[in-house]
Amino acid sequence: MDTRRPRRASASAVASGSGRGVADARLGRRVSIAPTDYGTVPVTGTLVAATPSRFVVARETDRFGTLHVHFPQRGYALTEA
Repeated sequence: MDTRRPRRASASAVASGSGRGVADARLGRRVSIAPTDYGTVPVTGTLVAATPSRFVVARETDRFGTLHVHFPQRGYALTEA
């Protein structure tokens, strides 16, 4: 098992007009995302990016700090928390 500590890093936002993101009114808002078929325990955080195929939610953890978790749009429901 690798027990090394992660390096300090910070995330950067997807540049406006980069062609990778899509307009979503929920960007920057607190959201919950969960699968629609099974294991419906939601992940809650801040929506930091959305593309035609995925959502990216920033969540805080005690062990690792801020993590950006990527979810496919297909098969997941995103709601404001």
